[in-house]
Amino acid sequence: MAKHLFSFEPVVCSAISAVIILGAIGCGGGPEPQSPAEAGLKAIYVMYGQYAGQNRGKSPPDVEAFKKFVRSTNAEQLRSLNVNDVESLFISPRDKQPYVIHYNAAVSVPGVGVPAGDSWLAYEETGHGGKKYILLSTGIIEEVDAVRFGEIVQ
Repeated sequence: MAKHLFSFEPVVCSAISAVIILGAIGCGGGPEPQSPAEAGLKAIYVMYGQYAGQNRGKSPPDVEAFKKFVRSTNAEQLRSLNVNDVESLFISPRDKQPYVIHYNAAVSVPGVGVPAGDSWLAYEETGHGGKKYILLSTGIIEEVDAVRFGEIVQ
């Protein structure tokens, strides 16, 4: 039987992680103004993708495992995501409540789409002014009203 020079799984996971990071960073056109809540959700998206990339495509199983992973991340990388404190990353600056994060979610594969029922990764518990920020599994962050929120989170 032929011996393979490398395993396919790490390559796929690395590619998924790279696409997630590049999508979160964006390209061209200069930076768009972001609220602190959007910046926090963007950092959660990047870290969630890196977790999945380093764990064979599996998302964090719970908040403790996710925080442990974030704490183990290079300090320079965390600074580049404007993360100065791991605990505050998990708290919405608008409603001062922990973000609701979808643990054990199916991670979408670039080019394939979002698995049914797993279209969101995180959202604000209460939000502000009748609207909540929600992080979709595609990396898009939307500020939504109750109707739109109900369409996404069922």
